[in-house]
Amino acid sequence: MPGILVPGTPEVGQAMFIGQAPTAQEIDYWEVLALDATISGPSGTFSGVLKVRQGSTLEPDDRELAFYAPGVGLVREEAGLSPALDAPEVVAERQP
Repeated sequence: MPGILVPGTPEVGQAMFIGQAPTAQEIDYWEVLALDATISGPSGTFSGVLKVRQGSTLEPDDRELAFYAPGVGLVREEAGLSPALDAPEVVAERQP
């Protein structure tokens, strides 16, 4: 079953389903982390970016961040994030 992808007026902390597979007992979800992020990359710099954390109940340790720029859509995804980044006091972590 599909879920809501982007609400008309997202709010930080808001969580929603983005898909559901009842037979697999899987629910994909995302949570709004920021409404005003700035992202730079090969395509340019985008401001007012919606930053969300995506996850799945089937694979709770598998997380990713997605960034959506106004008028553009998805501009970056970051996969394989550590569960430690769920803690607000963690700003960055070192990779082995």
